[in-house]
Amino acid sequence: MLHLNKLNFNYGKLKTSKETKEKLKIISKKFEYYCNQIFDLKSNGENNNNNNDLVIVELKKNFIKNILCYDKLSIDFCKSILNDYNKNAYLGMDNPNLMIHLPDDIMEEGRFHYDQTGSDEIVTIWTPITDYNYDALAYYKVGALIYKFFKILKIEKFLPKKNITVNKFESIEWSGYFIHKGCLNTSKNISSAIVVGLRFSKEDNSNLIYEDFTEDSIYYNYKITLEFINNLINYSKNKNISTKEKFEYVEKKLKSMKFSINQVIVAKIFSVVAQRLHRNSEIQNNFENLSFLIDMSSYFLDKNNYSSLTRLKKTDFFN
Repeated sequence: MLHLNKLNFNYGKLKTSKETKEKLKIISKKFEYYCNQIFDLKSNGENNNNNNDLVIVELKKNFIKNILCYDKLSIDFCKSILNDYNKNAYLGMDNPNLMIHLPDDIMEEGRFHYDQTGSDEIVTIWTPITDYNYDALAYYKVGALIYKFFKILKIEKFLPKKNITVNKFESIEWSGYFIHKGCLNTSKNISSAIVVGLRFSKEDNSNLIYEDFTEDSIYYNYKITLEFINNLINYSKNKNISTKEKFEYVEKKLKSMKFSINQVIVAKIFSVVAQRLHRNSEIQNNFENLSFLIDMSSYFLDKNNYSSLTRLKKTDFFN
């Protein structure tokens, strides 16, 4: 019955309260501030190799993303959205997500997918915190079952694609089997949206956590995270090193890093960077070893990190 929900075929607009919009404005200002600070920070003199630059940019994006998503303000925003939704739903199990789209950033151009996990009906609330000077999203109006059929036959490109134009601070919603993707940022500005998951379940299984970040702690943890990633970039160039030796190296380096924020947050940063490097078919061969090392690092910090754990199970890591 989940497939019959009309929001699996088309998106809707969600009217939000003044309280929610005020929180969005503060999140937006914080995002702009972090971007100005983090993207202006030098990368400790690593060489100008284009591949290394790409990794560092991914680190910066995901550091900003997680600092904001684990901020108490974002948790309060989620609760405010839930009140606006005004239906018998709970917040999703995880913290909100933040989409960051740099100009012409192919790493952030999505693939068509749906959000559904598990048997409970879910709803995604997607809200821009910046202007989007291009079509933010694209979708198929046929629903997941027809999309899967066309994909099996490898003819999904013949499905009629529709685009979504969004406005800053105006939320849109869709259900779990809505087929959609993020579009390439063709503008000259950074674009970003905060994403909240809701779930219709019998009980509240949400596990949202937050941290009281200070400017000093953000700067300090960014610097040592950057230092660690630079170490992995250099180490990943070594050939013919066993998985055991790699993990021992990662373990030793991480133990020397004195993170002052929750290690679960650091693991999340690493995991998403590894995912971006791993899944992009155009660069996978260049970063296969590095993404493996970063996933190891995520696993060492948080053995419950689902994404890194799933990718590691496909390797010889647990052999």
